[in-house]
Amino acid sequence: MESLVFEENHVYSNNLKFTGTLLKGSRHGIGMQKFVDGSVFVGSFAGGLPYGMGLFQFSDGSSYKGLFKQGKFCGLGAFHSANGDSVQGKFKEGKLNGLGIYQFSSGGFREGKFEKGKFVQHENCRIHVIKEVSHVLAAVTTHINDFLLHNPSGYDDNVT
Repeated sequence: MESLVFEENHVYSNNLKFTGTLLKGSRHGIGMQKFVDGSVFVGSFAGGLPYGMGLFQFSDGSSYKGLFKQGKFCGLGAFHSANGDSVQGKFKEGKLNGLGIYQFSSGGFREGKFEKGKFVQHENCRIHVIKEVSHVLAAVTTHINDFLLHNPSGYDDNVT
């Protein structure tokens, strides 16, 4: 049976930097990956991809905090774009899919059912969605903070 190995500041041939656990040379367990463009992912990995709880901070200032599956937003989470718009709800394959809230930077919002990122039906779900997503966001924050607390070296980026 293979065991997890902790690797600090591992640099891949494509200049990705990773600190965290590896299984058979692949990112597996919790870790932090920094991309060449300055984007950062902190959270759980499986098979080398984000899987489970995590935070992805994009180089343009956008961010997603929530659940991942095979490297894509999947499950409950919140996305905040660099332009000030935000989305909370259930994601599938990287897009809002199910009940959600789209908050425009101008102050307006849409709440209801989304399919593949498109708004399809109004439904009063704001309180329900915020409540569900806030539980996941709290768990993700705890998960990330635990990793950063125990593995502070290697990255001086402000990740939270």
